[in-house]
Amino acid sequence: MTPIVSFLRVVAFVLIALLVPVQRGLADSRRTASDEVIALEARWINAILSGDRNAVAAILSEHFKHITNGGLVVDRAQELASMRKELFKIALSEQTVDLNPNGDSAVLHGLDTITQPGRAAKRQRFTDVFFKENGTWLAISAQENVIAP
Repeated sequence: MTPIVSFLRVVAFVLIALLVPVQRGLADSRRTASDEVIALEARWINAILSGDRNAVAAILSEHFKHITNGGLVVDRAQELASMRKELFKIALSEQTVDLNPNGDSAVLHGLDTITQPGRAAKRQRFTDVFFKENGTWLAISAQENVIAP
């Protein structure tokens, strides 16, 4: 092996050794942000179901808009005014989070399965959009579409 080949091998090894932790760090930060958004979604659903207006208010941005599964557009004030303790349950599944490269906005897609005593389950696909402001994730948009069982 020539000295140049040996040198290039050492340089390649050093570059790989330096880049792998950076890549792992990026992957870890993206995974953490995704986990934060999924956890926020669960808190949001629980607050909605329990009628906890203050908890929901802390999650919704001032510019929040909600397109309901019936096609209505509801703003933050209307959303909060309509809140009450709900009798139905919501199970979240199939959640995926897409983060922008800066890690300060996220789109969460998922499936809600809604059950209520004495009624058949309703399923709906949802998309929720979040942004991070001063270290806190806030919801700016939500939309649901009912799907066939």
